[in-house]
Amino acid sequence: MKSTIFSFLFSVIALASFAQVSNDVYTRAEVMPVYKECANEQLMAKPYFCTINQLMEEFKSSINVPNPIGKETKGLLSFVVNTDGSITDIQLERGVFVRIEDEAQKQEVQSFLDNAIVELANTLSFITPGYQDGEAVKVKVQFSVPVNY
Repeated sequence: MKSTIFSFLFSVIALASFAQVSNDVYTRAEVMPVYKECANEQLMAKPYFCTINQLMEEFKSSINVPNPIGKETKGLLSFVVNTDGSITDIQLERGVFVRIEDEAQKQEVQSFLDNAIVELANTLSFITPGYQDGEAVKVKVQFSVPVNY
């Protein structure tokens, strides 16, 4: 009897951890969301890697600091892709860090970049949502956002 209960509990725990669901938001789905059609031949067979690559390029090319000094930094961004491809719950998990000696200028550039990342994230939408068991689901996406300064 104890082994039957243990097996049942183990199965339930294993299924819950495999699905990686938190409040109906998946951290991984069978089919992850797709941002745009993949034009990179090397990544066509891996659409989610292509999506992350596209997002990184979008942020890197779209955010421009006045009077750049030629360096790159990264922030950590997360958001939820909804079942219609829209995004919500945008969070800058870790803001950027810039190497500028003048503290006032450093704070100004960091603030500008952090705000620009969130503003650009607010304009994103995905062409397809994530899918689990054939149904569209919400999926949390998290990635490093490269920006130049």
